[in-house]
Amino acid sequence: MPTGSQKAITKVVAFLLVTIIPFSTFLISGGSLHVKEIYKKRNLNPGNTWIILPDFLIPLTLISLFYSK
Repeated sequence: MPTGSQKAITKVVAFLLVTIIPFSTFLISGGSLHVKEIYKKRNLNPGNTWIILPDFLIPLTLISLFYSK
């Protein structure tokens, strides 16, 4: 039977997964739409190109930090 601290750790891990997965999915899909606009419509405006970096780097950072613990 799990102790109180094991239950708390399980809840923290579940909370992290529930927050990381949807947020990462949202950012990666947004970044992929920016890439699609760059290739199809040749939209090279700074607002469309520079936003790609955080769209892909933030989810990668969150996922790598989750698995590094």
